Amino acid sequence: MEFLAKNTNQNKKIAKSIVDIVINENINIILLKGTLGAGKTTITREIGKLLGVKTNISSPTFVIEKIYIPKKYFSTIHHIDLYRLHSKKEIEEMEILEEVKDKENLYIVEWPDLLLKKIEQNYLLVDIKKGKGNGRTFKIRKKRRWEQDVRRLIQLNIIFISSIISSKFTL
Repeated sequence: MEFLAKNTNQNKKIAKSIVDIVINENINIILLKGTLGAGKTTITREIGKLLGVKTNISSPTFVIEKIYIPKKYFSTIHHIDLYRLHSKKEIEEMEILEEVKDKENLYIVEWPDLLLKKIEQNYLLVDIKKGKGNGRTFKIRKKRRWEQDVRRLIQLNIIFISSIISSKFTL
């Protein structure tokens, strides 16, 4: 799905769509991609408000993770910013991949590139692009772990079959 927000007020509608997907699809991980200033923290703030967070949601860039208490749907919201992390080892040391398995909590992750291929659960990927003025384009995709597994099996099968074929013809 792709949405165009011409101003910050329309971010609320997009945040509502994201919350609806998360609740209806039983997803507890939202990955936010976008350049600096694209609006990742802004959309997180709107999601938090919709879930009943009363405190101000701000960027966790310098602390990496902030935790908020929503009034509905989840026990906690973990707002994680991986901008300052540069290796998969740092991700492993933080135990984020174990942490996100807890379905009672919502995990919103900015700069998720180091996590993308490692996440074992279903997640929502939101790619935010800056437009003119305050405009933003939001591309929202549900990622299902089984789809990734099927793709991997197909690739392995193709490699396996092609190696069998090539070995039969290289006698």
